[in-house]
Parts: sequence; structure tokens; C-alpha cells
Amino acid sequence: MQYPIHHHGAGTIKDHNLKSCDNRIFVIDREAALKSKRFESAMLAKENKKIVLSYTLITGEILSKIVEYLSKHAETQTSEQELKIWDEQFVNFFNNNAIVFDVIKAASYLQIEGLVDLLKKGVADCLKAKTPEALRGKFAICNQLDLPGEEE
Repeated sequence: MQYPIHHHGAGTIKDHNLKSCDNRIFVIDREAALKSKRFESAMLAKENKKIVLSYTLITGEILSKIVEYLSKHAETQTSEQELKIWDEQFVNFFNNNAIVFDVIKAASYLQIEGLVDLLKKGVADCLKAKTPEALRGKFAICNQLDLPGEEE
């Protein structure tokens, strides 16, 4: 569902600030922020005045990746092919990187469906290529079949 956006001509706010739990401030432009349903709702609630949104559970490291994604997806001069290549590179950054799950949780909370879908697909693709032994090692899962059991 799209929310109505009120444009106020020359008085329209172009940038907003996002504050992470570790007190890092990120400036995000209006068009990028609108790609998050939660940001969009907050902007509408403040009647398009410049706002600072604080997130007590999202670190600067995570928020920086979210702002990077939103900003790239708001660029109007980027072609669909360029965006697809950029998305692949963005997902590759997260291969073997533990923060991917934190970014997925934060993107889900911020209601950024495209980012959630992109990263979930990336994780799934990464897992497909792994053997059960490699997955157990990556996620520190004990193989129940290797444990000494009771003899019958």
C-alpha cells in the first residue's frame, strides 16, 4: 500500500538523519528513505519535517549497510542491469559474514522487503553450495549421528 506523500515545493525536506544504537548518525535522502515502509510512516507522522530516527537495537555497522542499499536503490540514473550487478556484489559482501542475519532482522523491522528478499536468497544460495559437514562447521552444529549412544 502506498501512502500519500505531500510535496511542499521548495520547502520539501530532502534529507533525514538515522541514529544507530552506538550513536552513529547517517544522513539519508528522502527518496531512499521512502523505500522503507517504517521510515515512510515516520516521515508522514512528522508531516515531512526533518526528522532524526533513533534505533536502539541497530548498530552503525548494520545501519550503514541498510543506508547503502536504500541509497543505491533510490538512484534514478542506475539501469536495472547495473542495479542487478550491484545487488550481486552487495550480497557477495555478506558471504561468510556473520552480520548478514542482523541485517536481515533490521531490514525486516524497517520493512525493506527488497533487501530482506535479496539477502535471504543470498543466504539460501550460499547454503546450497555447502556440504552437511561444512554447514555443521559454519553454524557450530553437532552431528547427532557421531555422538556415542547407548548400545542395545
